[in-house]
Amino acid sequence: MITAATLKREEYESMHMMKNIGRFGAMSVLSALIFALGPGCALMSEAPDPASGRWEGHWYLGKATQPAGVLNADITSTGRDSWNAVFYAEFGGAATYEVRLPGHRDGERVVFEGEIDLGAASGGVFTWSGGIDGDVFSGVYTSRLPSGTFKLERAEAAPQ
Repeated sequence: MITAATLKREEYESMHMMKNIGRFGAMSVLSALIFALGPGCALMSEAPDPASGRWEGHWYLGKATQPAGVLNADITSTGRDSWNAVFYAEFGGAATYEVRLPGHRDGERVVFEGEIDLGAASGGVFTWSGGIDGDVFSGVYTSRLPSGTFKLERAEAAPQ
């Protein structure tokens, strides 16, 4: 025989059980979301590397608008907010030079600067300075002979 007291106890147990199922269900859903989205959220919080990769372009003599030669750079990260750029320059088809410059973050830009001695016949000591803004890497170089500018753009990634 079902009495009012029995019915209330059954309603109470049923409500209590539903409350626990709801609590455990919500916890399960929350756990599943954290598990599924957690790694993605961590990846989304990491900013893309603004400098690393292959850069291709040219160097220019003085204020010329026509390129004087090909200039490419391979940039690698050397730690948090620091990079190393290796430039490969062609000079009149007669010589190829490899120049290494350190880079660091300066606000939103990545800046590279330094000096290298290419020998007396090639202009002596060159001073380079430039920076990356988005997908453009540009700057200036000076020496006792030629001085000018350079401009490179981020190379397209090879199709995979």
